[in-house]
Amino acid sequence: MRRDFKILGLTILMLISLFSVGFASWTISYSYTVSVDGSFEVNDAISSSEFIEIETVEVLQYTKSGFIGSDKTRDSLIISGTVNLDKCRLSFSSSSKIQIELKLSYSSAISTTYDIFSNIESVNAYQKLPLEHDLAINNEYNTNSYNISLSISPSIDEYKAEESFTFLISYNFKIDDINYFTDEASPLSKSNVSLFKLSSVVSSL
Repeated sequence: MRRDFKILGLTILMLISLFSVGFASWTISYSYTVSVDGSFEVNDAISSSEFIEIETVEVLQYTKSGFIGSDKTRDSLIISGTVNLDKCRLSFSSSSKIQIELKLSYSSAISTTYDIFSNIESVNAYQKLPLEHDLAINNEYNTNSYNISLSISPSIDEYKAEESFTFLISYNFKIDDINYFTDEASPLSKSNVSLFKLSSVVSSL
């Protein structure tokens, strides 16, 4: 009988350990509910919004003559968000780093052979709080999406006493081909539909 209890106890401990490891390595994804006419598709939010929240989106402004502004070939798409460090520490307790990935892709209304993402000249990432500084990112793109990722260590001094940190991402487009704004096959000519959607993944490293 005592041996049976020992076996049962060991089994329970093994299951708890297995659950803890699995929980620490979860990957949480999220498609944002961002409603901006003519630019972003509205998606259903899921529970990972507890980890990362997109707060504001400054959309591309353009006409058939190009981008609005002094340099008609260039304009930026700017996204501001907040990462909940407390939630990250709780969910990824055994990890020293977390990775945040943002995927900018076409909305479901867009079908195109135009490669807008290859016209992103640069992407800048900036931390606003708790301390202002530039963030290092890894980026990659294809004809259907532009992906960036950044990693942080929630336990280092900069973040240790903070509940969250806020960031700003700027996608800097350079398009000097007027066909992107006038050709009916180009996404930028479809001003009456959502152009982009944004999704994220938060994971442990």
